Amino acid sequence: MGKRPSKEPGVPLPLTVSRPLYEYLTWLSRNTTMGTRETEVASLILRVAVAQMIERKEHERTFPRDSGGVPEEPSDHGSAD
Repeated sequence: MGKRPSKEPGVPLPLTVSRPLYEYLTWLSRNTTMGTRETEVASLILRVAVAQMIERKEHERTFPRDSGGVPEEPSDHGSAD
């Protein structure tokens, strides 16, 4: 599997993962077509996950400190009640 040319130059992103996660990335690199190395598999998974977050407009959601990590939907602050 050859590297696909990217449309934009990439930015290196060092990443540290746990041993079990690394071993799973190793398994994926050996047993799937996601990539031939752990870094290729991790990069693919990260790109897909971020693209999905952008599609869902996660950046428009808010996370109040006391919500336990549950996001709130964007509100229209300019609307009259």
